[in-house]
Order: sequence, then structure tokens, then C-alpha cells
Amino acid sequence: MADYAITAVERRVVYSGSAGTGPYSFAFPVLTSTDIKVYKDTTLLTETTDYTVTVSAGDGTGSVTLVVAASSENSITIVGARSIQRSSDFVTAGDLLASSLNTELDSLTIFTQQVSEESDRAIKAPVTDPTSIDMTLPVKADRKGTYLAFNSTSGDPEAGATTAAVNTLVDITDEINTVAGIGDEVTTVAGIAAAIGTVNGISVNISTVAGIAANVSTVAGDAADISTVAGKSAEIGRLGTAGAATSLTTLGTADAVSDMNALEAIAANITALAGIAANVTTVAGIASNVTAVAGDATDIGTVAGISSDVTTVSGVSGNVTTVAGISSNVTAVAGVSGNVTTVASNIAGVNSFAERYRVEASDPASSLDQGDLVFNTGSSLLKYYNGSAWVAVSAPDVTLADATALAIALG
Repeated sequence: MADYAITAVERRVVYSGSAGTGPYSFAFPVLTSTDIKVYKDTTLLTETTDYTVTVSAGDGTGSVTLVVAASSENSITIVGARSIQRSSDFVTAGDLLASSLNTELDSLTIFTQQVSEESDRAIKAPVTDPTSIDMTLPVKADRKGTYLAFNSTSGDPEAGATTAAVNTLVDITDEINTVAGIGDEVTTVAGIAAAIGTVNGISVNISTVAGIAANVSTVAGDAADISTVAGKSAEIGRLGTAGAATSLTTLGTADAVSDMNALEAIAANITALAGIAANVTTVAGIASNVTAVAGDATDIGTVAGISSDVTTVSGVSGNVTTVAGISSNVTAVAGVSGNVTTVASNIAGVNSFAERYRVEASDPASSLDQGDLVFNTGSSLLKYYNGSAWVAVSAPDVTLADATALAIALG
């Protein structure tokens, strides 16, 4: 029988494990060492194996000593845990002993204190809450995998967010803190909620863009060029046809790229040709002539070497045309070139002779001076005027050559 009072004290105490093995005392009275439970952190320890209990015979308080020392990182919890049971039974006409009554009454008090201690740790409504409040938890099927929540109107318990959702939030705590630091920006985003809804509808596209973020950055660096291209939308539209696509595919070959690189090296020449496009078109129309000229390149080079002479001839083109019309006469003259040279040497005499002598197709109708010499080609006679009549000079077979020789002799 315990011969001490069961004092009004909380039947639980928690210590840091900094005391090592202890002892760790408890101030609530117990009837036996089995009336307590001991926890190291959240692990329930076993008496004798993990700890020993000392109980004071004077007031029922005591202490716990650990077998293995704890550290300051551990917590040691001692709580009242007398088994709720009745070990005695009073029978009619039997003994009603004071020791039995005291043990039962002490046990009832201890039970009440243990329940009180547990209820103090339980969720409960304040005493001032309405009497209509219902603190019953949701059924197991509804509360599995969720956190406890309370209805926004009644305040009664209900199943809240799932543990998976909360765990996800925990995993992104750093991101949430970051967002908290940009509250103003978040408010701005709230103002464009409709736009965000639109973005949400193209989330797959956004994910695709995220996968090519490096390319997007590159494009951003070419923004000015892109703006320029945007101004060519009509041209780009023409390139978007099936025919243009086929052409672009052709241009995309290694050979085409090589050719374009070659063209790039003569870009200045191409620009120059663009300035004389009309002339190029004209030359294209006489391509066969150009080919013929190319075959005479050597002769053209020779002509180029006498360009000043060509220029001179160009200045007398009219005369050249005239000469071309009397080419047979020129050939004849070439045959008497020696005579021409002789005449040229005696040009003064020829000029004098020309004043006195001439060749006529027929006898002149007018009077001539004495000594004038006439060759009549109609009668093949050479005559000279003696002042009053014409006198034959030679036989009828006299020729122009003879007349010419005679004229030179007379000269």
C-alpha cells in the first residue's frame, strides 16, 4: 500500500539528453516503476533493457537512469502510464481493508491525471465555442493522405490538402520565398491573369521553347536583323510557296553553296553588271556575233594596236565608201602606179598641159585656141587646132595611152 498523497501535478516531463545517462527525475507520484513510459526522441524504451527506475517510498516520485547515454541532440520524455484496470474486488460480508481502498482510490486519481494530461495534448475546441460545434474527424477514407483542415464557415474538422501536394510545396520552398521577395511583380502578374490563362493554353509550346532557350537567346541577339526581315514580309510570302520551297531545297545543296561562295567573291563585279543590265540584255541578243568576235580576238588585238589609224579612217569614212565604189578603177590605177609616180614628179607640166590640151568625146563645138590638142574618142583621131582648122595627127588606131604619152611629150 502506498502511504502518500497523490499530488496535483502534470504526469509528463521532457528533458534534453545533455545529462547523458541521467538520472532524469519525475515529480508525479507513481505506485510502481511500471506506472511510467520513457521515450528517447520518438522511440519507446524498455525498462531494464534501456533504463532503470528508482521510486521514493516517501512520496512516490523518482528518477530514470539510461543504460546508454543520450546527447544534447536527444530528448528524453517521461510520462505517466499506469495500466487502466481494477486489481481488487470487494465482496458482500468480506473484508473492506483501508489499504485496498487507498490503492483503488490512488489508481483512480492517477487514471484521471493521465487522461487529463492526454486531453491537454489533444485537439479540442475552446470552452467558449458554440455548443453546435462538431469536432469529429472525417472518416478514414476521406482523411487518408491529407492534412487536417477546418471548414471556413463552421470551423469543424475536414480533410485538407493532400500530403503529396504539401510535400511538393515544401520541395519548392526556396522558389516560394523567391516569389515572396517579388510580391510587387506577382501583383502585376495578377493583373494580367487573362493573359496568363492564354499562356497556360500554350504550355506545350512554351515547354518546347524552353528546350531551345539557347537558340532563343541567339535570336534575341539578332533582333535588329529580324526587324529588317519583318519589313520584307511580302518577299518572304513569295518565298513561302511550294515552288520557292523546291528552289530553296536546290540552293541548300553543297554544290549550290559552293557556287554562291564563288559569287560572293565577285559581288562587286555583279553589282557593276547590275548597273548596265540593259546593255547586258542587248549583248545577249547578239550572242552569236560576240562569239564570232571572240574567234577574231587576235585580229581585234592588232586593230587595237592601230586604234589611232582606225580613228583617222573613221574621219574619212565617206571617202573610203567612195573608193569602195570605184575599186576596179583603183585596181587599174594600181597597174599604172609607175606612170602615176612619173606624173606626180611632173605635176607642174601636167597642170600646164591641162591648160592647153584635153581629151574630148567629140569635136568641140566652140572655138579653141591655136595649138589645142583634142583626142576624139568617137573617131579615134588625135587632132590639134592650128588656129583655123583641125588637123589629124595620127592614124585612126591612136589610143588614149598614146594621147597621154603625146600630151606628156608636148608638155
